[in-house]
Amino acid sequence: GINAEYGGKRNRYGRTVNMIERRADLKQWMDVTYGSRPGTPNSRPGTAGKRTGNENKENKLKRSASDSCLKRNFVAENARNAKTAQRRVNPMKVLDDKEARKRDEASRAYKRGAVPEYFTVTCSTVKEEERERVANLPDPTVPPGHVVMDNKEKEETLNVLVRSRVKLLEQLQNLPLRNDTLRFAQHQE
Repeated sequence: GINAEYGGKRNRYGRTVNMIERRADLKQWMDVTYGSRPGTPNSRPGTAGKRTGNENKENKLKRSASDSCLKRNFVAENARNAKTAQRRVNPMKVLDDKEARKRDEASRAYKRGAVPEYFTVTCSTVKEEERERVANLPDPTVPPGHVVMDNKEKEETLNVLVRSRVKLLEQLQNLPLRNDTLRFAQHQE
């Protein structure tokens, strides 16, 4: 009925509240949060007596809090706090300062004209790998399937071949002239 006539709406608890109740709730919240303002009906001396005792005490506390706000000199307080308070540090500036210190330390450790150690190590490993690669390359003068031998191996192999040749020639000389003998037939098998 009446709530619908005054633009009633449901609040978050499902209760229908009209505009007048909402306005009263807002005023009460403002008074509790900020204290009663001078010139409002709650702060007038004649209207304060019409309320209950608890509300009267709350109003006195609110009024005294708002009165103390009016008597304080916020500018002077802020000036004093600004002189004595520690300065806030920008975190990005701190990070930049740390990076600058690291760069300075690195530049102090850097020796001009000196070759860095990682570069010398890398060069030596590259040279070793190149030597191994060249050593493992096949000799273009050697035909495929053949192996290059050093002089000592060549001499040993040649001596073995000469000995085996001599041995085979002796066996050939010991063979009979005719080929129909029993010994020749056994030798053939």
